[in-house]
Amino acid sequence: MGSSAGSTPTARPPRQARGGGGAGEAPSTPVFLNVYDVTPANGYARWLGLGVYHSGVQVHGVEYAYGAHDGTSSGIFEVVPRRCPGYAFRESVLVGTTELTRAEVRALMAELAADFPGDAYNLVSRNCNHFCDAACRRLVARARIPRWVNRLAKIGVVFTCVIPGNGRAVRRKGERPSAAAAGIRSRSARQEAAPAPPRPRAFFRSLSVGGRRNLAAPRPLPTSPPRPQPQPAPASTSPSSGSTT
Repeated sequence: MGSSAGSTPTARPPRQARGGGGAGEAPSTPVFLNVYDVTPANGYARWLGLGVYHSGVQVHGVEYAYGAHDGTSSGIFEVVPRRCPGYAFRESVLVGTTELTRAEVRALMAELAADFPGDAYNLVSRNCNHFCDAACRRLVARARIPRWVNRLAKIGVVFTCVIPGNGRAVRRKGERPSAAAAGIRSRSARQEAAPAPPRPRAFFRSLSVGGRRNLAAPRPLPTSPPRPQPQPAPASTSPSSGSTT
């Protein structure tokens, strides 16, 4: 039987956006882990499940990473995705998707800045890969970075990660710009600086006199021979006053 002339077809409910978002909700955004080679030796160490890597979290077209600097402000900085200065890009790993907006992601990074200041960088327990793991767990539920990315740090092998010269630091709300925000490239205060090369010492400073170091500067040599000193005239003998016959 056909439908009556006055009846209207039943409207179907709208399809939900892919990823579970309903009407009015922000669409899901992919979250990537960008992995970089710190050393060319990774080409061989990768076959053994090892390697020295730097990593950053890419979301909403921005890559967030963590590095060391001499200050208590945030060590989290932003770079162009897959172009972190000083490292060779290796691969990008899809971690998952997030419902956070661009502003919410930046607020999350500012919140993580309290746990990742520049002077708290530690090569074994708090490096750039630890930050990426913490950020991914906050962006994507129950997400972790691949184990091979940070495997060497877990067994005690250290590497260096610093804020690049053109990196822009993510500051907490109310925090003043600092050396990290200005993009100053420096090492963590907890990393021992390389000793300065010994200064060359003059030969006379390495001599010892009587068991004590002789620090007196040598006297300059005369440039012209000394002038002869005038000799005193010989005493004259007077003739005797009388003679004998």
